[in-house]
Amino acid sequence: MIRNSRGGSSLQTANQAKRLAAAVCLVGALTACGTTASPPAAQEPQIDLSVPAELSIFTTITSQQKAFEEAIAKLKTKFPNYTIKLLLPTKEITLDSLIASGTVPDIIWDSATGMTSTVLDTGLQYDMTEWIKKDKVDLGRFDDSTIQIMREASGQGRMYGLPDDVNATVLFYNKDIFDRFGVPYPKDGMTWDNAYDLAKTLTRTEGGINYKGMGLFYSSLMSNNQLSLPVINPKEDKASVHTDPWKRLFNTYKQFYEIPGNQLDAKFSNFNGQLDSFYKDQNVAMVVAPLSGSGRFAQAQNLKWDMAAAPTFADMPKTGFQPGPRYFFVTNGKNKERAFQVVTQLLSDEVQQQNNKEGRATSLKNATIRQTFGQEGESFKGKHTAAVFYNQFAVSPPANPIASQVNLGDLNTEFLNVIQGTKDVNTALRSADEAITKKIAEAKAK
Repeated sequence: MIRNSRGGSSLQTANQAKRLAAAVCLVGALTACGTTASPPAAQEPQIDLSVPAELSIFTTITSQQKAFEEAIAKLKTKFPNYTIKLLLPTKEITLDSLIASGTVPDIIWDSATGMTSTVLDTGLQYDMTEWIKKDKVDLGRFDDSTIQIMREASGQGRMYGLPDDVNATVLFYNKDIFDRFGVPYPKDGMTWDNAYDLAKTLTRTEGGINYKGMGLFYSSLMSNNQLSLPVINPKEDKASVHTDPWKRLFNTYKQFYEIPGNQLDAKFSNFNGQLDSFYKDQNVAMVVAPLSGSGRFAQAQNLKWDMAAAPTFADMPKTGFQPGPRYFFVTNGKNKERAFQVVTQLLSDEVQQQNNKEGRATSLKNATIRQTFGQEGESFKGKHTAAVFYNQFAVSPPANPIASQVNLGDLNTEFLNVIQGTKDVNTALRSADEAITKKIAEAKAK
């Protein structure tokens, strides 16, 4: 997971040596070390990192429990003096109850949007900027978009979290449906127009089965959109969705539901229903969804699926969706320096490459590591894994701090109204704009 550009052990050994040398200088005369520099700022006391300690990692993303337990087990070799526990929420145990009982997690693993409830609202945020500089952590190792997202989401460029993995958006397809109708499989580099033509070709009825050409997990496609459109104006506290670019996005997606036979029905309903229809009913030829959606496919019986890069706009070739990264947040608990040390190891090349091989797409730019995606484990065995990093991630729009206090679900609701045929695009976007602006005013009034 987190790594330093110089690798794991050698970097940490060097950093410990620097800290010990600094401590010796302070205990004796400052000039004895050949410098008259002032003592370090009294921000954090020097900590003996070799002393046994207990640390905890909290996440609400329980689907990753096994992966985390395996990662923690591997950390034992690197940090034999540390006892690291994984904390997961239950009906009885919540993050708030843990904090109330004095069990403050040292590390939180969550998305940038999830940061609001798990980090900011609980007051656990800690800006790691100084430690990043002091330990020479190379932020250039990470995909630029993942660093930008955190700086925007944190406000004023703060680095509350470091990126672990990304949730790339891809096009999943059912090989059996393509084979049944003798249609070539989708390829990387398709435009939305290409995808529309393919969806029309594959939307048909045969043997009493209504085959649908395309489904969209549109909730994610809106929030991580390829056009880098903000939902809230970054400079003014008001919504910013009743615009021509948002109309373009809505119309691009809407056209698929206007294909005769590809309309919504009882099962092929909202974005969740469309992904479910793909793997449960297996009558949907293609679905554009986050990579994490493939986690559902293990429940399917005899589903023969593969993937291609997500379609792009013709005038923006190879510009994919925003990355949807998840981060390690070091909290302001009592083990900040130890937690930072652990996070740095989890983001090392070694750990990131192993995670990437097992199907958790790395946040690192390293092309060699990216090429190893899905090589181990059953989930992506034999799949076209090059699709994951084929497109470049779209940049995230500048964030308005008020966004963390506003539920933006109105955009999804209004798009559903559009594809159900109860509203036109212009009316739906105006309604969403008004509803979100109203919520912003209510949030500011609190």
